[in-house]
Amino acid sequence: MTTIVLSSTITARAVHRCQADNVRLDQWQRVGFLAMSLTDQHGHARMATGQIGRELGLSVNQVSDAIATARNRGLLDPASHARCLVLVGCASNPCEENHRYE
Repeated sequence: MTTIVLSSTITARAVHRCQADNVRLDQWQRVGFLAMSLTDQHGHARMATGQIGRELGLSVNQVSDAIATARNRGLLDPASHARCLVLVGCASNPCEENHRYE
């Protein structure tokens, strides 16, 4: 019998992605989990136009509301928007979307 051991990064990303797809969660939580599953080494999860809505089955208005709620609840950085979700306390560098960090 062969045992396959996945790195903790791959496992965590898979769990976060699974939760992003969990329709029992609130939309803001799903957007946060999507960000966690796709974030890069600088704390940014860059998105193509409309990607969040397509991946989570949400309308443009639902995506905007979910991002706003996630920002207000401290899950996403205030600089987050539909093209770049930024995890609170994780962003180490600005991205091409012209975010600013002190």
